[in-house]
Amino acid sequence: STNGQRVASGSADTTVRIWDASTGECCQELQGHTARVCSVALSVDGKVGVSGSLDKTIRICKADTGELLQTLAGHTDWVRSVALSRDGQMVVSSSDDASVRIWNATTGELLLTLEGHQSGV
Repeated sequence: STNGQRVASGSADTTVRIWDASTGECCQELQGHTARVCSVALSVDGKVGVSGSLDKTIRICKADTGELLQTLAGHTDWVRSVALSRDGQMVVSSSDDASVRIWNATTGELLLTLEGHQSGV
């Protein structure tokens, strides 16, 4: 998180872990992906975690409880990276399907697809 209190990591074991940056203690383990987690992002306040996976999905969860808020599906290949807007309203994802997608983080609605790359983004 940008406030420096939490760190997120994604793993080949399909989990996302939220860590306390001052103690190194794992605060929460987020489950639900069915393949390696390739990218993670935290909201500015560290309360929301976003993850992208080889399973072609993006998951948005509450970082403190693990509660799933949204699963974003639409990429046709693995998700390489995810980012959360500063205000927490949008998620941006890029994929090996050569697209960048912008999503409404609250509703899960796909807002825009950017295409034009010849290979993964």
